[in-house]
Amino acid sequence: MNEFLLPLLKWVGGKRQLLPELTAKMPRTFNTYFEPFIGGGAMLFELHPEKAVIGDINGELINFYNAVKNNVEPLLKLLFTYQNTKEFFLDKRNIDRDPEKFNLLTSIEKAARTYYLNRTCFNGLYRVNKKGFFNVPFGKYSNPTICDPETIRKDSELLQLKILFVVSFTSSHEEVFSSIFCFNSQIRILYIPQ
Repeated sequence: MNEFLLPLLKWVGGKRQLLPELTAKMPRTFNTYFEPFIGGGAMLFELHPEKAVIGDINGELINFYNAVKNNVEPLLKLLFTYQNTKEFFLDKRNIDRDPEKFNLLTSIEKAARTYYLNRTCFNGLYRVNKKGFFNVPFGKYSNPTICDPETIRKDSELLQLKILFVVSFTSSHEEVFSSIFCFNSQIRILYIPQ
């Protein structure tokens, strides 16, 4: 916890406001921090664990964290081109309605889309309909921070140095659940004791 890092995304159920209470309940030592439902990652970026495994069932979210970890500069370069207009937002939001077009996007373009939509949609809400289409309306913010290079780069450093795996929840639980201790599943903190 030497350096203050911010979560990259707003996420429903985020723990940022509960961090003082949650960190007080953490064990003093543990080998590997494991969070199978990373969401915005408030706990991860607060704790700065030496080793960690993060996961989520949301493939777009996992792709985003992998891009931040492995391709931060191309991601930033793309984000700097994004605009805060309803037309641009709708173009990015609606691209998933055309599976062929969506599948042509690179992983970096998909990651930029995820971050951009989170920053510019109503309340930073991530929601898809039954067809899997992102369906949150434009947020109408006057001047949202579409690209925060300092935070993204700092969080990328943490992900590069300390994160062992960034995987989907379904694969991460098979690899790790057999050897973890659940600290409190109600607050989504899992760790592997020494």
